[in-house]
Amino acid sequence: MVAIDVKDGTLALTGNGSIVDSRGVTVNSGGTCDISGTTSGTSVQPLAGTGDVALGARP
Repeated sequence: MVAIDVKDGTLALTGNGSIVDSRGVTVNSGGTCDISGTTSGTSVQPLAGTGDVALGARP
């Protein structure tokens, strides 16, 4: 397992992309974690930082 650190730019998951096996995600200022394009969602624990997170809409 690895920790994910988004410093600049966007980490975007689409389709069945997943980060469920990571040790956590830190989204720094200037970074975005975008899971809105996943077809089955994902789990992120822990989630930290001051950047943006795009979750998307689920019916």
